[in-house]
This record gives sequence, structure tokens and C-alpha cells, in this order.
Amino acid sequence: MIERFHYVLKRARKIEDLQIVNSSALKNAIILQSWLACRICSLCYEARVNGEQPLQNTQFEEQDYNIAYQYLTTIKKNKITKPAKPTLLDFARLIAILGGSNLQKNRPLGVVALYRGQQVFENLKQGYLLAKTCG
Repeated sequence: MIERFHYVLKRARKIEDLQIVNSSALKNAIILQSWLACRICSLCYEARVNGEQPLQNTQFEEQDYNIAYQYLTTIKKNKITKPAKPTLLDFARLIAILGGSNLQKNRPLGVVALYRGQQVFENLKQGYLLAKTCG
């Protein structure tokens, strides 16, 4: 698991590319990048181990699922069947698709696709919340 964490730091977060010379700023950047890498690893492994738990029992909400689902089916024209009660694994799959994964059978969700998808999802969610606030 620690190897995957370092993989996310290096590959997805590109921590080796930081051009920070101030040691205090570098320390803060590494802490932030590590926290973000932990979130991605957590989503990946939680979806593998406890993927069938209802979404409302996790850090995500059904609204999160609906935002990703609407974007993928309406804008991207993906043919995805919406379950009656989305699970964590259902949501993680949507995030992986947002990140460019083609969800190959018998292969676990990849951390890089989840990272990329999480970035896209956060932008979608902020746009949704802004549009909802503005009316």
C-alpha cells in the first residue's frame, strides 16, 4: 500500500517536478501533496474492499454521484445505467471514467485515473454549486 502511495505522489501528483527552493514552502507542498495522494489511495482501496456500501455511508453524497452521472451521460454521451441506490464502487467507477479509464473487466480501478477523474469531478461540482447558488 505504501508503494501505491508513493506511486500516486510521483506519477499523479508529480511531486518530483516541484521547483520550490524554500525549505518551509517545500515542506508545506509535500504535506499537501501527501494529503491529496492519501485521499486518492483511500478512494481506490475503499472501493475495492467496501465498494458495495451505500454512498451515503461514505464521505460522498448521492448528489456527487448525480453530478458525475449527469455530466457523463448528457455531455459525454456515455451509456451508463444508473443504479437505484449508488454504491461507493459505482461512484468510484464514474470518477475513473472522468479520469479517462475504460474500465477493463477483471482489472481494479487505477489510482492515476481516479486522481485525474477526481480533479475533473471537483471542477464539475464547483460549477454545479455555483450555478445552483446563482439560480
